[in-house]
Amino acid sequence: MARLLVALALSAAVAAAAQTPAEEGLAEERDASATDPEEAPEPEIVKPPAAALRDRPVMARVGGSLSYDSNLFRTPDALSDRYATVFAGLSIDKAYAQQRIRLELTETAYRYDKFSHLDFEALNYLGAWDWQLGPRIGGTLSATRVQSLVDYSEFQRPGELNVRTTENFAAGADAWLFGGWHLTGALSRVKNRYSVPFPQEGSYEADVREGGVKWESTQANWLAFNLRVLDGRYDRPLVPLLQVDDGFRRSETEALAAWRLTGKSSFDGRVAWTDYVSDHFAVRDFSGLAARLRFVWQAGVKLGIDAGFTRDIEPWTDISASYRVDQRVTLGATWQAAARTALRLEARRGDSDFRGPLPGFTGTPRHDKEGSVRFNAEWRALRNLMLNVGAQRHRQSSNDPAANFHGSQVSAGASLLF
Repeated sequence: MARLLVALALSAAVAAAAQTPAEEGLAEERDASATDPEEAPEPEIVKPPAAALRDRPVMARVGGSLSYDSNLFRTPDALSDRYATVFAGLSIDKAYAQQRIRLELTETAYRYDKFSHLDFEALNYLGAWDWQLGPRIGGTLSATRVQSLVDYSEFQRPGELNVRTTENFAAGADAWLFGGWHLTGALSRVKNRYSVPFPQEGSYEADVREGGVKWESTQANWLAFNLRVLDGRYDRPLVPLLQVDDGFRRSETEALAAWRLTGKSSFDGRVAWTDYVSDHFAVRDFSGLAARLRFVWQAGVKLGIDAGFTRDIEPWTDISASYRVDQRVTLGATWQAAARTALRLEARRGDSDFRGPLPGFTGTPRHDKEGSVRFNAEWRALRNLMLNVGAQRHRQSSNDPAANFHGSQVSAGASLLF
């Protein structure tokens, strides 16, 4: 809580020094996290709303939300709770000649009504230096950190607070060769930690190397081909009896694209082949296709429609499975009901297959099906004051009795940018 108080004090100081905002108006770009179709229905679904207009290099943001969740832990026997969030953040975006410095820092406090053992403070940040050496060579040095509660539908230990912290420290470069062709590369270190051991996923640290080529058209459309290798070390001991490994190598060969089809429609996507090799146990190895596709159509002046598909393949360490394949389809619409009011409706369907059981496993591999409908409304009451309300209904069916659940969530929040 001490960090939250410091962040609030810093926000107040920045606000006092800030100048008066310029003329009123709506931001044309919205925070993608507010409508991210990939976001799982976890207990802390309410996040800081989209930032208001950014008209100064240094700005601060404060706000909060109140939420109700009818099935907080995603279990067959639903347990409901109310919870509140309070957040304070600092944003810096400053260009110096060809260089650019960016910082997004947010401290959020979560407080639950009945299940107070879930109370925690999350510190999230993004810091980046976009550097440029002449007209042909540039890149980015960055550090990111994201904290959140685990997905309790998988962790299945509601009596314990388990916070997931993901950090990424990266250095990337882009060299313009000729025409629209670029050579790209990056080195990074990824850390994924759980405050309580989560054996099926596991805390790990990985060194990442990647390189590729990219082509950009004069209309800002682009295609890219990339190779990536992760050398990872799990924060757990080797267990030969259960074939639980302490390390891995993951290779990804991917093609990416972003293309504007017409003046009102565009798509972006990624297709990748993944090979995962366990350091000691070949039975845990797997390979497969991952994909992400998204189509956006501006159907009218006030109506936008989007559709998406994702396929992820990730390790899962259990007797019954060595990896899981998750597929999701989403369909959404955003309506600008008024100059300061936007409404968003989104539906999602998906399934998860747990594959690669250990030899000797005689049960039925787990298979889940899930669906959800989400509604969100945003109203910019003042230039830098955003209010929002949201509601969601979700359901999951599975051949694992412990993974069947349904529930609903409602929330209301506000944020103020200084």
